[in-house]
Amino acid sequence: IEIRRRKNQLTAVMLANADRDNGQRLCVKACLTCHRLGGQGGAIGPDLTGSQRDNLDYLLSNIVDPSAEIDRAFCTTVMETESGRTISGIVVEETAATTTLQTATERMTLSNNEIAARSFSEKSLMPEGILNDMSDAAVRDLFAYLMTYAQEPK
Repeated sequence: IEIRRRKNQLTAVMLANADRDNGQRLCVKACLTCHRLGGQGGAIGPDLTGSQRDNLDYLLSNIVDPSAEIDRAFCTTVMETESGRTISGIVVEETAATTTLQTATERMTLSNNEIAARSFSEKSLMPEGILNDMSDAAVRDLFAYLMTYAQEPK
């Protein structure tokens, strides 16, 4: 329902009248803390530079329902430590002695001896409802910016 509502809202005419500069500011704030675009941003989520950014259906599906389809490289791993701590993140490096996780806020390296259990989550680290606190105009501006390949972060 949410995807259909947003798709009806994000018509070609609406996107053509968007404020792409505002969309860029919103992208930096809402997306680039975790994603990369044009060589800038975080490395927690997939790089947006080469993704299907000009495909509204693709963007809506991935933004509105981020857990619907998760690339294996970005699957959330849940680690239970011997001390009872639970840590969720993306495994970014593994050796015979250690496992390094990138959580939503930090990179952590654990000794494999510390890890009591490991499982995989079906939930993306990307929060659901990321558009809910944005006005319709802000959503329009963000999508117009994301869908324009010529504009990269400054």
